[in-house]
Amino acid sequence: MRHKRRVPRLRNRSAAFLAGAGCAAAVACAVAVGVRPGPPPRLLRSAQPVTLPHGPAAPGARTAISTGGGWTIAVDGWQIRVEGLAAFVGTRTSTPDRAVERSADDAARSYADLIVSHAVSQGLDWQLVAAVIEAESNFDPTAMSERGAVGLMQVRPAAAADVGEEEFHAPEDNIRTGTKYLRYLARQLADVHPGERLPFVLAAYHMGIAHVRDAQALAEFLGFSPRLWHGHVERVLHLLEEPAVYTKLAAGYAQGRRTLAYVRRVMERYQELALSAPTRSAEGSARSREGGEESPS
Repeated sequence: MRHKRRVPRLRNRSAAFLAGAGCAAAVACAVAVGVRPGPPPRLLRSAQPVTLPHGPAAPGARTAISTGGGWTIAVDGWQIRVEGLAAFVGTRTSTPDRAVERSADDAARSYADLIVSHAVSQGLDWQLVAAVIEAESNFDPTAMSERGAVGLMQVRPAAAADVGEEEFHAPEDNIRTGTKYLRYLARQLADVHPGERLPFVLAAYHMGIAHVRDAQALAEFLGFSPRLWHGHVERVLHLLEEPAVYTKLAAGYAQGRRTLAYVRRVMERYQELALSAPTRSAEGSARSREGGEESPS
């Protein structure tokens, strides 16, 4: 029997926006039933089915019940109808704390309308904004950094000033300012390759656009393209931490490795959210096209 992999339930807080999209899993010759089930068991063909004790499935337990034409298997909330013979491989010994997950989901869900509204106003995907918030503050509106960045999107006073915002502490003000700043950075980085603008924007959001410009200049000096991220500018970011290099750069020292990890984390999370809820706001897309701008996402 061949499986199709079930899209994993997103456990972090931005996954709350996917409520209603469902966690449907497609398994060949199987039907999965349950609320927030664990991952399906891994199966291999075998000469004989494995019969385990009957009764309710405790966390981590597996039961197999013969139904004549096949097997119905209960695993961590899954009920799977299997046609053919199979044997289980591996064990599941723990389940996530549902109460903690619900609490995290609620914290994210409470900002859903604000995120979608302000993302649309700037022609951005809400999945991108949610991924940035998760990386910046993990949806904690009281978060504050040593450098003075505050709120859900960790907005700094200088960034707020760049987009003409004076109030940026309250959640709505913070999201409005943060999304405006993402759009502002996209405009400032219009000279990079259009298909690779997003990682440049995220890097600038994390460490400042002046450091991104330094990285571009360094990349060009070393024979890479300053307009391309993947395989080019990303390869020199770690050099922004080297005294022999950053002392000669206009903006000086920057945490290049940390920024690279941040960019990758946000882009991976954005992709997860986009694949699980791939629809983009038609209004946001139209707004972006009417303004003659390409979305960084």
